[in-house]
Amino acid sequence: MTTPADGHLSWSLAIATYRRGYILPTCIRLACSQSRPPDEVVIVDASPDWQVTRALVESQVSQAHPEIRLLYVAAGRASSAAQRNQAIDLATSDVVFLLDDDALMHPGCAAEIMAIYEADREERIAGVQAVLTTSVPAEVDHSKYADIRYDGVADGSFGRSRNPLHRYGHKLLSAEDFIVKYDPDRNEPLLPSALSKFAIARTEVLAGMRMTWRRRIINQVRFEELLHRYAVYEDYDASLRASRHGLLLTALQARICHLKSAGGGRLSRRDVAYISSLNWAVLLRLNSADPSRAERDYRRKLLKNAGVDLLRDIMRQRWRLPHFRGRVAGLRMLPSIFRRSPAELREWYRAYQETLVRQ
Repeated sequence: MTTPADGHLSWSLAIATYRRGYILPTCIRLACSQSRPPDEVVIVDASPDWQVTRALVESQVSQAHPEIRLLYVAAGRASSAAQRNQAIDLATSDVVFLLDDDALMHPGCAAEIMAIYEADREERIAGVQAVLTTSVPAEVDHSKYADIRYDGVADGSFGRSRNPLHRYGHKLLSAEDFIVKYDPDRNEPLLPSALSKFAIARTEVLAGMRMTWRRRIINQVRFEELLHRYAVYEDYDASLRASRHGLLLTALQARICHLKSAGGGRLSRRDVAYISSLNWAVLLRLNSADPSRAERDYRRKLLKNAGVDLLRDIMRQRWRLPHFRGRVAGLRMLPSIFRRSPAELREWYRAYQETLVRQ
């Protein structure tokens, strides 16, 4: 795929969703109402009552935006990674906005991101993400979502506390600080000069709730479907692999609000800490250019995070120390993960995730 002579690119809104019928229509409405609306909307829904939400969305889009192609389908498999891949397969545009179903675009968000892609005539950009804001778009009835936390405001156990120690702990627990790079010594390409007029920043990863991709690149990279139970870090994994094909940027004037909507997970805090620790170990073993270096670096990261988790558990008066215990359990599994071959690891981890969910 090459940029057309006139520079104009099309974009698709592609969403993997599950039990979010109360917020998904709002997400779609704000996307379709952009000054630069999508050419198509692709929804892959794993909800048991997905037909109900489909009927609502079909009515909404057909009445307000009949020019936008809508494809609303049932998920082939209830997994965020598999659903995202299914949506990518169905999309036909040059750029895919793979947003979360509770991500709300502010006016002008799509236009800013698409202008960046279109200015990159050499196609050196692989993906662009919007910048998070804690303000809900004015077009949204705020009272409907009064009880939903906003990402970046009350995210994590340290929340909005003015206590400097709390804020420092929140920073230490950020997902970005948890990540070990696949290719730490790779030289980063220069930014195209045509992008100098934009407010942008380089980024190592695109966050799942606000990421956009050149479709040809994300179609090649895909999301790792091995993470089929608790798929935390699937976006970071895809980002690091995609960065081998091009630049990753944050568009600082493209604003999006992410509502941390309640999920339907059954995992305990201990299990979340444990599985998230295992996930990144597995991804490092599969994709790192130097697995031995990756294991050493990741062990240091886990040890530090275990200490922070211990502090968090104590400050939240969780005397069973669920986050800390989960992290320590993950540390103990590192030798078993990194000693397996990629083929053995895939077979083992696919089955092991099932046993964790059944416990």
